[in-house]
Amino acid sequence: EDLELPPDLDIAVTAVTGGSYNPPAIGTSTAKRWADNSQFAVDHLMAGSVDSAMRLLDDQVGVVDFSPYKSLFMQVMGRGAVCLPGIPCQAPMFAYPPRNLNENAPKNTLPRKFIKLTELVEQLQVGYQLTTQGSSRRL
Repeated sequence: EDLELPPDLDIAVTAVTGGSYNPPAIGTSTAKRWADNSQFAVDHLMAGSVDSAMRLLDDQVGVVDFSPYKSLFMQVMGRGAVCLPGIPCQAPMFAYPPRNLNENAPKNTLPRKFIKLTELVEQLQVGYQLTTQGSSRRL
């Protein structure tokens, strides 16, 4: 039976044709945009795109054996997204922290860097010392 609506409601009723629901198209994910916007393997790893990161490393520096880098890859991939737990029995939500919080165009975002400048300087100093001493110990 039809529901009688008061005449003062101005609601346009449209007929659904075909009997099915067509959801709106899904946009590009943040992680996909990160991989599209960057030529750095670390950004691809943070986006979860391991294949493209390995391809970049092969093209840029000639790495062909990636087994020594597995633990490093896993660490970097874990830093790309933040897991936000929801209510019980529901899947968590993932947030992707951008590098520049003031960037208004989401198309130009890149992943946040998780290394401090002081840490980078310390690693550079150790590398310089090892180079001048002729040592090849890994950093």
